[in-house]
Amino acid sequence: MNTIKQHPKKTVLFFLFLSILSFWPINSHATFVSPKRVMIEDGQRVAVVIINNGKDETMVYSFSWEQRIQSPTGESLLLKEGETAPGFMPASPILQFSPRRVVIGPKKSQKVRILVKRPSNLPKGEYHSHLLIKPIPLVDNKVAMEAGEGLSGIIKVRANLSIPVFIRHGKTTLDIKLQEAYLHKVKGRTTVHTNYINNSTRSVYLKPELLCYIAGEEEPIRTIIQTSKIYVEAKSIIRNTIVPKEADLSKCTAFKLELFSLNDFEYKNSPYISRDIIWR
Repeated sequence: MNTIKQHPKKTVLFFLFLSILSFWPINSHATFVSPKRVMIEDGQRVAVVIINNGKDETMVYSFSWEQRIQSPTGESLLLKEGETAPGFMPASPILQFSPRRVVIGPKKSQKVRILVKRPSNLPKGEYHSHLLIKPIPLVDNKVAMEAGEGLSGIIKVRANLSIPVFIRHGKTTLDIKLQEAYLHKVKGRTTVHTNYINNSTRSVYLKPELLCYIAGEEEPIRTIIQTSKIYVEAKSIIRNTIVPKEADLSKCTAFKLELFSLNDFEYKNSPYISRDIIWR
Protein backbone atom coordinates (compact mmCIF):
# COMPACT_ATOMS: atom_id res chain seq x y z
CA MET A 1 0.00 0.00 0.00
CA ASN A 2 1.31 3.43 -0.97
CA THR A 3 1.79 5.97 1.80
CA ILE A 4 2.17 9.73 1.62
CA LYS A 5 5.25 11.12 3.34
CA GLN A 6 4.75 14.37 5.23
CA HIS A 7 7.54 16.93 5.36
CA PRO A 8 7.63 18.27 8.97
CA LYS A 9 8.34 21.88 7.98
CA LYS A 10 5.62 21.95 5.32
CA THR A 11 3.14 20.34 7.71
CA VAL A 12 3.72 23.13 10.24
CA LEU A 13 3.42 25.75 7.52
CA PHE A 14 0.21 24.18 6.24
CA PHE A 15 -1.46 24.55 9.64
CA LEU A 16 -0.06 28.06 9.90
CA PHE A 17 -1.84 28.84 6.61
CA LEU A 18 -5.10 27.51 7.98
CA SER A 19 -4.69 29.68 11.08
CA ILE A 20 -4.00 32.75 8.92
CA LEU A 21 -7.04 32.14 6.72
CA SER A 22 -9.33 31.67 9.72
CA PHE A 23 -8.51 35.13 11.03
CA TRP A 24 -8.51 37.03 7.70
CA PRO A 25 -11.92 37.11 6.03
CA ILE A 26 -12.03 36.99 2.23
CA ASN A 27 -13.23 40.49 1.42
CA SER A 28 -12.48 42.10 -1.93
CA HIS A 29 -14.10 45.35 -0.75
CA ALA A 30 -11.05 46.01 1.45
CA THR A 31 -9.21 46.86 -1.78
CA PHE A 32 -10.45 49.91 -3.69
CA VAL A 33 -9.48 50.61 -7.29
CA SER A 34 -9.98 53.90 -9.11
CA PRO A 35 -11.22 54.27 -11.78
CA LYS A 36 -13.54 51.27 -12.10
CA ARG A 37 -12.88 51.21 -15.83
CA VAL A 38 -10.10 52.77 -17.87
CA MET A 39 -10.86 54.58 -21.13
CA ILE A 40 -7.75 55.37 -23.19
CA GLU A 41 -8.73 57.64 -26.06
CA ASP A 42 -7.11 57.96 -29.48
CA GLY A 43 -3.61 59.40 -29.14
CA GLN A 44 -3.44 58.90 -25.37
CA ARG A 45 -0.32 57.00 -24.27
CA VAL A 46 -0.62 56.65 -20.50
CA ALA A 47 -3.41 55.93 -18.03
CA VAL A 48 -3.22 55.66 -14.23
CA VAL A 49 -4.97 53.25 -11.87
CA ILE A 50 -4.89 53.90 -8.12
CA ILE A 51 -4.83 50.87 -5.80
CA ASN A 52 -5.98 51.63 -2.25
CA ASN A 53 -5.33 49.10 0.51
CA GLY A 54 -8.18 49.48 2.98
CA LYS A 55 -6.97 46.64 5.19
CA ASP A 56 -5.11 46.89 8.49
CA GLU A 57 -2.18 44.85 7.19
CA THR A 58 0.35 45.27 4.40
CA MET A 59 -0.75 43.74 1.10
CA VAL A 60 1.09 42.57 -2.00
CA TYR A 61 -0.69 43.23 -5.32
CA SER A 62 0.28 41.52 -8.56
CA PHE A 63 -1.12 42.35 -12.00
CA SER A 64 -1.90 40.33 -15.11
CA TRP A 65 -4.35 40.38 -18.04
CA GLU A 66 -7.48 38.39 -18.74
CA GLN A 67 -9.92 38.53 -21.66
CA ARG A 68 -13.49 39.19 -20.52
CA ILE A 69 -15.87 39.80 -23.39
CA GLN A 70 -19.56 39.83 -24.25
CA SER A 71 -21.27 37.30 -26.48
CA PRO A 72 -23.29 38.59 -29.49
CA THR A 73 -26.35 38.62 -27.16
CA GLY A 74 -24.56 40.45 -24.34
CA GLU A 75 -23.69 37.68 -21.88
CA SER A 76 -20.37 38.06 -20.05
CA LEU A 77 -17.72 35.48 -20.99
CA LEU A 78 -14.15 34.77 -19.88
CA LEU A 79 -11.96 33.53 -22.71
CA LYS A 80 -9.36 30.86 -22.15
CA GLU A 81 -5.74 31.60 -23.03
CA GLY A 82 -5.36 31.75 -26.81
CA GLU A 83 -9.14 31.73 -27.40
CA THR A 84 -10.69 34.34 -29.72
CA ALA A 85 -14.20 35.63 -30.44
CA PRO A 86 -15.85 37.44 -33.39
CA GLY A 87 -15.52 41.22 -33.17
CA PHE A 88 -13.22 41.15 -30.14
CA MET A 89 -9.76 42.76 -30.29
CA PRO A 90 -7.66 42.28 -27.11
CA ALA A 91 -5.83 45.30 -25.73
CA SER A 92 -3.28 43.37 -23.66
CA PRO A 93 -0.73 42.88 -26.52
CA ILE A 94 -0.29 46.66 -26.77
CA LEU A 95 -0.42 47.46 -23.04
CA GLN A 96 2.16 47.36 -20.26
CA PHE A 97 1.75 48.13 -16.57
CA SER A 98 4.41 49.62 -14.35
CA PRO A 99 5.24 48.34 -11.80
CA ARG A 100 4.14 44.70 -12.27
CA ARG A 101 3.87 44.10 -8.54
CA VAL A 102 3.48 46.47 -5.59
CA VAL A 103 3.58 46.28 -1.80
CA ILE A 104 1.12 48.69 -0.16
CA GLY A 105 0.96 49.38 3.55
CA PRO A 106 -2.28 49.46 5.58
CA LYS A 107 -4.64 52.30 4.59
CA LYS A 108 -2.17 53.41 1.91
CA SER A 109 -2.46 53.71 -1.86
CA GLN A 110 -0.22 53.57 -4.91
CA LYS A 111 -0.48 54.52 -8.56
CA VAL A 112 0.04 51.97 -11.31
CA ARG A 113 0.71 53.30 -14.79
CA ILE A 114 -0.69 51.60 -17.88
CA LEU A 115 1.45 52.32 -20.93
CA VAL A 116 0.15 52.07 -24.50
CA LYS A 117 2.50 50.75 -27.20
CA ARG A 118 0.62 51.26 -30.49
CA PRO A 119 2.43 49.73 -33.50
CA SER A 120 2.44 51.83 -36.65
CA ASN A 121 0.25 49.32 -38.52
CA LEU A 122 -2.39 48.96 -35.78
CA PRO A 123 -5.89 48.73 -37.36
CA LYS A 124 -8.39 51.39 -36.28
CA GLY A 125 -11.03 50.51 -33.75
CA GLU A 126 -11.42 49.69 -30.07
CA TYR A 127 -9.40 47.17 -28.10
CA HIS A 128 -10.15 45.96 -24.59
CA SER A 129 -8.80 43.61 -21.94
CA HIS A 130 -9.31 43.29 -18.18
CA LEU A 131 -6.60 44.14 -15.67
CA LEU A 132 -6.58 41.36 -13.08
CA ILE A 133 -5.45 42.51 -9.62
CA LYS A 134 -4.49 39.80 -7.14
CA PRO A 135 -4.23 40.92 -3.49
CA ILE A 136 -2.19 38.78 -1.08
CA PRO A 137 -1.46 39.63 2.59
CA LEU A 138 2.28 40.17 2.98
CA VAL A 139 2.60 37.47 5.64
CA ASP A 140 0.87 34.95 3.31
CA ASN A 141 3.26 35.91 0.55
CA LYS A 142 6.32 35.38 2.76
CA VAL A 143 5.11 32.05 4.13
CA ALA A 144 4.25 30.86 0.62
CA MET A 145 7.76 31.63 -0.61
CA GLU A 146 9.30 29.76 2.33
CA ALA A 147 6.96 26.79 1.85
CA GLY A 148 7.78 26.37 -1.82
CA GLU A 149 5.43 25.47 -4.65
CA GLY A 150 3.84 22.60 -2.72
CA LEU A 151 1.73 24.94 -0.58
CA SER A 152 1.73 28.22 -2.50
CA GLY A 153 -1.62 27.41 -4.16
CA ILE A 154 -3.53 27.99 -0.94
CA ILE A 155 -3.28 31.77 -1.39
CA LYS A 156 -5.48 31.54 -4.49
CA VAL A 157 -8.63 31.56 -2.33
CA ARG A 158 -8.18 35.32 -1.96
CA ALA A 159 -10.70 37.44 -3.85
CA ASN A 160 -9.28 39.03 -7.00
CA LEU A 161 -10.38 42.23 -8.72
CA SER A 162 -10.76 42.78 -12.45
CA ILE A 163 -11.31 46.10 -14.24
CA PRO A 164 -11.79 46.71 -17.98
CA VAL A 165 -9.22 48.72 -19.93
CA PHE A 166 -10.34 50.15 -23.30
CA ILE A 167 -8.09 51.61 -26.01
CA ARG A 168 -9.57 53.66 -28.86
CA HIS A 169 -7.38 53.95 -31.95
CA GLY A 170 -8.55 56.23 -34.75
CA LYS A 171 -12.13 57.42 -35.12
CA THR A 172 -14.79 55.37 -33.33
CA THR A 173 -18.57 55.80 -33.29
CA LEU A 174 -21.62 54.99 -31.21
CA ASP A 175 -24.49 53.44 -33.16
CA ILE A 176 -27.00 51.89 -30.76
CA LYS A 177 -30.70 51.63 -31.49
CA LEU A 178 -33.22 51.11 -28.71
CA GLN A 179 -35.42 48.71 -30.58
CA GLU A 180 -37.82 48.04 -27.71
CA ALA A 181 -38.43 49.52 -24.23
CA TYR A 182 -41.29 49.20 -21.75
CA LEU A 183 -42.20 48.80 -18.09
CA HIS A 184 -43.53 45.51 -16.76
CA LYS A 185 -43.65 43.36 -13.63
CA VAL A 186 -41.20 40.51 -13.05
CA LYS A 187 -41.81 38.46 -9.88
CA GLY A 188 -43.70 41.39 -8.40
CA ARG A 189 -40.95 43.94 -9.07
CA THR A 190 -41.24 46.88 -11.47
CA THR A 191 -38.74 46.27 -14.27
CA VAL A 192 -37.57 48.19 -17.33
CA HIS A 193 -37.24 45.93 -20.39
CA THR A 194 -34.83 47.13 -23.09
CA ASN A 195 -33.64 45.62 -26.36
CA TYR A 196 -30.58 47.22 -27.96
CA ILE A 197 -29.22 46.73 -31.48
CA ASN A 198 -25.52 47.63 -31.49
CA ASN A 199 -23.46 48.59 -34.54
CA SER A 200 -20.92 50.72 -32.64
CA THR A 201 -17.17 50.68 -33.06
CA ARG A 202 -16.57 51.54 -29.40
CA SER A 203 -18.01 50.19 -26.16
CA VAL A 204 -20.37 52.17 -23.97
CA TYR A 205 -21.77 52.22 -20.46
CA LEU A 206 -25.36 53.45 -20.59
CA LYS A 207 -26.77 54.92 -17.37
CA PRO A 208 -30.59 54.73 -17.61
CA GLU A 209 -32.80 57.27 -15.88
CA LEU A 210 -36.53 56.63 -15.60
CA LEU A 211 -38.56 59.86 -15.73
CA CYS A 212 -41.95 59.87 -14.01
CA TYR A 213 -44.31 62.66 -15.11
CA ILE A 214 -47.11 63.62 -12.71
CA ALA A 215 -50.07 65.71 -13.86
CA GLY A 216 -49.75 69.29 -12.63
CA GLU A 217 -46.04 68.98 -11.81
CA GLU A 218 -43.52 70.92 -13.90
CA GLU A 219 -40.50 68.66 -13.39
CA PRO A 220 -40.47 64.86 -13.65
CA ILE A 221 -39.21 62.61 -10.85
CA ARG A 222 -35.98 60.94 -11.93
CA THR A 223 -34.94 57.45 -10.83
CA ILE A 224 -31.51 56.09 -11.74
CA ILE A 225 -31.45 52.38 -12.51
CA GLN A 226 -28.58 49.95 -13.06
CA THR A 227 -26.03 50.85 -15.73
CA SER A 228 -25.88 48.64 -18.83
CA LYS A 229 -22.47 47.90 -20.34
CA ILE A 230 -22.42 47.20 -24.06
CA TYR A 231 -19.14 46.04 -25.59
CA VAL A 232 -18.33 46.34 -29.29
CA GLU A 233 -18.70 42.60 -29.90
CA ALA A 234 -22.25 42.48 -28.44
CA LYS A 235 -24.82 43.04 -31.19
CA SER A 236 -28.33 42.33 -29.83
CA ILE A 237 -28.69 42.88 -26.10
CA ILE A 238 -31.81 42.38 -23.97
CA ARG A 239 -31.83 43.75 -20.43
CA ASN A 240 -34.47 43.57 -17.69
CA THR A 241 -33.45 46.12 -15.06
CA ILE A 242 -35.24 46.31 -11.71
CA VAL A 243 -36.48 49.74 -10.59
CA PRO A 244 -35.48 50.50 -6.96
CA LYS A 245 -38.22 49.76 -4.41
CA GLU A 246 -38.18 53.32 -3.08
CA ALA A 247 -39.36 54.70 -6.44
CA ASP A 248 -43.06 55.51 -6.13
CA LEU A 249 -44.58 55.25 -9.61
CA SER A 250 -48.22 55.13 -8.49
CA LYS A 251 -48.96 58.76 -9.43
CA CYS A 252 -47.13 58.78 -12.76
CA THR A 253 -49.22 59.63 -15.80
CA ALA A 254 -46.37 59.24 -18.33
CA PHE A 255 -42.85 57.83 -18.48
CA LYS A 256 -39.66 58.50 -20.39
CA LEU A 257 -36.39 56.57 -20.49
CA GLU A 258 -33.18 58.56 -20.91
CA LEU A 259 -29.83 56.84 -21.42
CA PHE A 260 -26.62 58.72 -20.66
CA SER A 261 -23.28 57.53 -22.02
CA LEU A 262 -20.80 57.40 -19.13
CA ASN A 263 -17.13 58.33 -19.67
CA ASP A 264 -17.82 59.13 -23.30
CA PHE A 265 -16.12 62.11 -24.93
CA GLU A 266 -19.03 62.91 -27.29
CA TYR A 267 -22.06 62.53 -24.97
CA LYS A 268 -21.11 64.01 -21.59
CA ASN A 269 -24.06 66.20 -20.61
CA SER A 270 -26.99 65.20 -22.81
CA PRO A 271 -28.71 61.82 -23.07
CA TYR A 272 -27.59 59.58 -25.90
CA ILE A 273 -31.10 58.09 -26.18
CA SER A 274 -34.40 59.58 -24.97
CA ARG A 275 -37.67 57.73 -25.49
CA ASP A 276 -41.23 57.66 -24.14
CA ILE A 277 -42.18 54.26 -22.71
CA ILE A 278 -45.38 52.66 -21.41
CA TRP A 279 -46.51 49.79 -19.19
CA ARG A 280 -46.98 46.43 -20.84
